[in-house]
Amino acid sequence: MLYTLNFFVCAIAAGLYLIMALGQGVDFINGRPIFWVRYVSWFISTPLLLLILISW
Repeated sequence: MLYTLNFFVCAIAAGLYLIMALGQGVDFINGRPIFWVRYVSWFISTPLLLLILISW
């Protein structure tokens, strides 16, 4: 189970950072870029990382 959770944490992060690298998931507010995809990545991967810590 731990290996599966670790895989999904890495896969989610890699996929969402690829989206950012391709120029998607960014909005400009007052001329400054806001990469909202990064927050989506944190929102999904943080509970998985906490679950890994609990089950370890």
